Amino acid sequence: MKKYLYLLFFISFQSFAQTTTINGIVKDKETLQPVEDVVVSIEKTNSHTHTDEAGKFSFLSLSDSS
Repeated sequence: MKKYLYLLFFISFQSFAQTTTINGIVKDKETLQPVEDVVVSIEKTNSHTHTDEAGKFSFLSLSDSS
């Protein structure tokens, strides 16, 4: 059986700078525990990051061209 992960994210828009910040937490679907060292990426871009020991990740100052 496949395990699925929950991905919680929050998007903050800053209209004056025209950038976006995305923050979130990756948790195991069954245990709801944070998952460390997961690669999180944005499709059709070169943007990617890893989760920390608390399952948290951030994409900072993304622009329309990211």
